[in-house]
Amino acid sequence: MLKTKTPLIGIFWIRDDNGLILDTCPYDQGEDMIGNWANHSGHSPFWDKYSAKYGLTFDYVHYPRGRVVYNIKTKQFKIISSKQVIKNKKIIKKIARTFNLIKYILASDAHYENPYPLPDE
Repeated sequence: MLKTKTPLIGIFWIRDDNGLILDTCPYDQGEDMIGNWANHSGHSPFWDKYSAKYGLTFDYVHYPRGRVVYNIKTKQFKIISSKQVIKNKKIIKKIARTFNLIKYILASDAHYENPYPLPDE
């Protein structure tokens, strides 16, 4: 019998090489944030630690970013990011695969809009 991996929630960035920077946790270990389970991490505080560790000198908004949450009421996973990320099927598939998501919905949010183009554009 094939065992499925536990879906994850959390934050992500898309690097220049199309790799992902992640901070995740299993969805059932998230915190309730207005009806959604989300991981405990915010982009800015996580980036401060990550960038110091790897010697990155640019701000956390440099790379396109987003978040995966689990809606408690609808029992759906949601990938939230900028319009350019949401429209990119290749990147969405990579995010879904990395977060172990089989079914999910997509949502753009102005909070994640980024002036920099995606790596493959």
